[in-house]
Amino acid sequence: MHRVVLPNVINHLYEETENNFENDIRSWPVTVADGIPTQTNNYDCGILIWKYMKTVILPQYVKWEELLNWQAKLPNYRSELAFTLLCSTLK
Repeated sequence: MHRVVLPNVINHLYEETENNFENDIRSWPVTVADGIPTQTNNYDCGILIWKYMKTVILPQYVKWEELLNWQAKLPNYRSELAFTLLCSTLK
């Protein structure tokens, strides 16, 4: 299903980011990554995207083997996000 909607998502991103990149993002290659955590329901995408992006951005702190079952760890991730947001508002 994701491969079917991917062109629509890329086109939407292109429209939202037009003139922000040197080349057309629609021409960027799409690669399927194996072995990354995925969600198992229809409502946790936001928290999982946040955690995944945080993990990708800070790879020196990542132990991917400990992050295999993200769905089971969602309560911890929600707490982590809440704490992060609270700390950022206190600065």
